[in-house]
Amino acid sequence: MNLLLTNLKKRLLFVAIILLFLGTQMGFGQNCSVNAGVPETICENTVGFSLSGSAAGLIQSGPIWSQVGGPSVLINDPSDVNTSVTGFVGGNDYTFRLSAVCTDGSTQFQDVVITVQPITIADAGDNIASCPDSSGTLVTNANAPANPGEVGTWSIVGSNNAGVTILDDSSPTTGLNLADTSAGTTTLQWTIRGPDYLPGVFCESTATITVTNTGGVAVVDAGANQTLNNCYTVSQSTNLNGTFGGNGINGQIGTWSFVSGPNTPTISNVNSRNTGVSNLIEGAYEFRWSVSGPCANGEDTVTITVQEATQDISTASVQEDNIRFCDASITTTTLVGSQPQFAGETVQWNQTEGPAATILNPTSSTTQISGLDGSSTYRFTYTITNGTTGCDDTAEVVIRYSTNPITMVANGGNDLLAACGATSVDIPFATTGNGSNTFSIISGPTGSTLIDPNTFSNTGSSPLNINFDVQGTYTVVFRRALTGSIQTGCDEATDAVNVTISLNPTSANAGTDLILSCNTTTADITGNAIGVGTSLWSQVSGPSTATVVSPFERTTTVQDLVPGIYVFQYAISGGNACSPSAESTVEINVSTDAPVVTSAGSAQTICFGTPTQLDATPAPASNLVGTWSVVSPPSAIGVVTFADENDPKTLVSGLDDPNTAYTLRWTVENPVSAAITGIPCPAP
Repeated sequence: MNLLLTNLKKRLLFVAIILLFLGTQMGFGQNCSVNAGVPETICENTVGFSLSGSAAGLIQSGPIWSQVGGPSVLINDPSDVNTSVTGFVGGNDYTFRLSAVCTDGSTQFQDVVITVQPITIADAGDNIASCPDSSGTLVTNANAPANPGEVGTWSIVGSNNAGVTILDDSSPTTGLNLADTSAGTTTLQWTIRGPDYLPGVFCESTATITVTNTGGVAVVDAGANQTLNNCYTVSQSTNLNGTFGGNGINGQIGTWSFVSGPNTPTISNVNSRNTGVSNLIEGAYEFRWSVSGPCANGEDTVTITVQEATQDISTASVQEDNIRFCDASITTTTLVGSQPQFAGETVQWNQTEGPAATILNPTSSTTQISGLDGSSTYRFTYTITNGTTGCDDTAEVVIRYSTNPITMVANGGNDLLAACGATSVDIPFATTGNGSNTFSIISGPTGSTLIDPNTFSNTGSSPLNINFDVQGTYTVVFRRALTGSIQTGCDEATDAVNVTISLNPTSANAGTDLILSCNTTTADITGNAIGVGTSLWSQVSGPSTATVVSPFERTTTVQDLVPGIYVFQYAISGGNACSPSAESTVEINVSTDAPVVTSAGSAQTICFGTPTQLDATPAPASNLVGTWSVVSPPSAIGVVTFADENDPKTLVSGLDDPNTAYTLRWTVENPVSAAITGIPCPAP
């Protein structure tokens, strides 16, 4: 019974807690800012990768790079904010820290993570040299992809001089066929591509080999015998047509030689299988096609028989051979053919297409055509004939009508805003009337290689697809015009459309926060480098409206600051179709000489030995930190404990002496001031 009463008395004794507040505001802080850039994903085989940092403000030393995470790599110049880094290994994350010491003695730093994607380094194997082979026994010897999700593909780079056929373009050891009608060298590329680590973004490695085909058709043939007509005066000419004999690779080649004939002809190129031969007079000629080399050997002859000469025939031509009228009332036109050059030649005009028209002088080189109906297509042939020799030559002329109005409308007459990230754009267009359609990109953003206002290219059918290369707005002009020898004024229709390309912008990083000393009215802030997009600094909040001197620059000065906390936003836009990147903000805390307004809370009376919660007012600014401490009694120092000495509402324990007044202090101060020397803001 006595023991119970004793314990009860102990529980009813009280402990008094007296709470004090001490506030100090020093005039120093972090008056510089660093920016380590934004996280990046690169490929293991990326060449020339560089970190992209910056620093602004009052800097005493630095900025300097260090590695704080990932396997060791080489930072080539740590003092260069844009230093190159080498030694990456795929499949790892690397963390780099950019730090600087401000003139107030504080240290600022920021980390950036670089993720390195693995990629198998392509090896295309050894070069290949062979005779023609269609058996598939020639095989490549490339390496297989080694990482999950990778695929390999063979492709031909440039011209296929060796006549290569790839039998399985996804196999590292594919079979190859080499055509016997080709000779030369072809470059094959083995590409290993990794899976997308972002939509449409992947790692890739390439290697090449050369495939050399000696060439040569195994069965040598000089071609079919020929008999040339008698439509010549002095000599005739023709082309030979032997099988392919090679082009000299490894000594594989074919050679023409003259065997016999009434005179010595001229062979244009003795090693060309289809060379021209000239200076052929009446009689029979024999030519030999000899092929030799490591792949094909043999010879064959061909006979060219030339009939007795009669007379050359004049070449027929028409001055305007593609006539187009835009006026349906035009029903008559004049055709002008070439004049006969040799005796005994006559000319003849004949209609071969269209409703019946009248040829006024069908046997004259110049004649009038009448009776055209203003809408149909007409075709006439002009023939020069030698009645004695029977030789002739012909030419053709076409007459068309295009009376419908010519119009061209691109994208319904509206400008086009491509989807975010889209660079391949279809532009529909509609036309009326006859004509051909062309387009030209007459203007666009700086850096585009597509702009050429002096060149018009065929559109093909609607829609026209263009692969744009740079973010910005392009002006594309469409044109519809008639071709041919236009005899009356025909309209030309054009239309222009503005195409705006928006790309996913680089992520934003506004850098580290700043804490400025008393009476400071300016500061420098710095954002990350921009790969895609344009940047804009703007003020989000603050005690006054500050001046952003260069809002579109990566690094800018802000002016007209007064004591208080400012927040500035750094945003990067990739164009109207894309949302801004995740905006980033930086805080500038301008120190004030006004007293700190806060409270340690009300005094409490509690049962001894009982933990209790304190109730101070949090620090009013981000550059200030509150700390709990024990003032009295001295014996309580080191005994009384706080769950979190920087939490204004922390739990306190160790108040174990009854009838004792404990004095606790809540101190709000700038923690940087303890590490530096200087003069605090004037006391109020």
